[in-house]
Amino acid sequence: MYNFCMSDIRKTIVVCGVWEDAENLNVFVRSLQTKEVIKDYVIACFTFGIPTSLDTTLEMELQFAENVNKADPATLVIFAEMLKNDELIECLVDIGIKKNIPVFMCEHEHKGCYNLTLNYAKAFEEMTKHVICDHNCKVIDMMAGFKDNPFSEERIRACRKVAESEGVNLRNIYYGDFWDVPAKNVMDALIKDGYELPDAIICANDSMAIGTCDSLHNHGYVVPRDVIVTGFDGIWQGRYHNPTISTTAPDYSSMIPTMLDIIRNYNPGEAADGYTINIDFKREPAQSCGCVLNDDESWANKVITLASDNHDYFRHNLEMGRFVTRTFSMSDIDTAAQDLQNYLWLWKEQYYFIAVQESSNCIHCVFYGRNGEYKYRQRFYDMPGILPDLEDILARDSGINILLLRQIRSKSEAYGYVVNGYKKINLRDQQRFEEFGLFLSAMTVAVMNNRKYIQANRSIEKISESDYLTGLYNRRGFFRRLNAMIVDPAYKGKFLTFFSIDMDGLKAINDKYGHREGDLAIHTLANSIRRYASENGLCARYGGDEFAFALVEDDPSSVDTSGIRTIIESYAANDILTADKPYTIRASIGVATHIIDDTLVLEDIINESDEAMYKDKQSRRSR
Repeated sequence: MYNFCMSDIRKTIVVCGVWEDAENLNVFVRSLQTKEVIKDYVIACFTFGIPTSLDTTLEMELQFAENVNKADPATLVIFAEMLKNDELIECLVDIGIKKNIPVFMCEHEHKGCYNLTLNYAKAFEEMTKHVICDHNCKVIDMMAGFKDNPFSEERIRACRKVAESEGVNLRNIYYGDFWDVPAKNVMDALIKDGYELPDAIICANDSMAIGTCDSLHNHGYVVPRDVIVTGFDGIWQGRYHNPTISTTAPDYSSMIPTMLDIIRNYNPGEAADGYTINIDFKREPAQSCGCVLNDDESWANKVITLASDNHDYFRHNLEMGRFVTRTFSMSDIDTAAQDLQNYLWLWKEQYYFIAVQESSNCIHCVFYGRNGEYKYRQRFYDMPGILPDLEDILARDSGINILLLRQIRSKSEAYGYVVNGYKKINLRDQQRFEEFGLFLSAMTVAVMNNRKYIQANRSIEKISESDYLTGLYNRRGFFRRLNAMIVDPAYKGKFLTFFSIDMDGLKAINDKYGHREGDLAIHTLANSIRRYASENGLCARYGGDEFAFALVEDDPSSVDTSGIRTIIESYAANDILTADKPYTIRASIGVATHIIDDTLVLEDIINESDEAMYKDKQSRRSR
């Protein structure tokens, strides 16, 4: 544990998004990794699932959102355009309002929230102006996104505005649906039909710029010698493409001073409505527009980076694949989790907390890792924070500045959540965390399903071996258990006493009082036999009025049939179910005893006890 005073405790900046827009989410989180931020705050990034209209999925998302409340947030940043679900967004906003903290809403105006607005139009105008003015392009085409999409239409208007102001011909507008493959297909078709290259093709995002460049390259054209191509958004693939893509990227760092000022001086009574923080873009010139030359040293560094990330990706998926494969036959989640440490050898410096929600107030930590040391099978009751050691993590000298959190779930059921902690992260770290979460979900689903399967089989087995009326073993279950006992080495040399029991007068009870009373009498006798046999005996109802039970004892005991009958009938007479009935529950009993050794023949001892029981019944009838 860390020694600290309250002034050393940081709060969290909670960021909520989805992994489907990983790049933008990661760029924002990384922009917060400044000394000014992390000295007072830990960044906690919650990644939610793919937006869907299924009620079960939404219920799980809302359940996960409640954990935001336990992360001790100083503020919430909500990427509403990623989350897309209004109910989930409202849930998160409500958490912020109830905690009296500022809520920042990215690209989505919301009452009571500070709006983070990306200046797309301004940035796209600057990119268009760069192409026209700095590269002297006179004829340009544009590769837009989806037709009639508001983001696409906004960029078309920005491009047209600059072209008209500069007296340049915006010749054609094509639609590549914001993806590389559709853009490549559009360009392939154009070239096949005799496309006349313009001076520049301005693309509405980097992905379409990559597809456009690939098509041009495949048809023998060289970018930017034959035509300039530019992108927008600043995705990482553009930096490693040949040629590298000239683009503009969101400059989230520009809004950090304003954001920190709002957080530190926030007055819960002040209105945030209409307060907008504009986020500018920064232009990143590269090879596809000719601003950056193709040099071997630059490409060598890029190859090294890509090779390192690729090796990490391969190794992590290999180790996680091995881990999950081993868990497919397991039914105990603690055993599975304990095996996990064998596969984290490259990433053991990270912080790990894997939680399964066992009840409303119990968190079962199946795996905890910090500084290469691991703990298992921990349970925390009424845990106030998202982590049991949250105060330690929030200490300024904890060495952990970033927390990544996601839900452990199947398609229809949520099991818990996983948290990883880092001093600093890059895109590959966050990718690896999401992979880790997916593998953990697969492991948990497999183990839980195995447990359910085993429990179901046990239930079926119990039903198939139990008498439906009394709950005693039926003939099948009784003899399976009895045969297992007499061949068990632990019972060798002990003595088996077998009791055959037949209820007297059941037909008379049925005929005079009805079968319901007959069933009650059978149930009462079964309870009496069970009580006599206690923990050391096996009891069975063969069917009808026939019962049996067996006792295993260290020493042979003299059996008093009359005394046993008296005890069992006494139990029945005092049973609350039949104490006031107009009939008496009686039984005939036969007993046989034999040492458990190689000479024991179960059929012989059963026949012996049956014969004794019939003699007892005849004797009682004659009396």
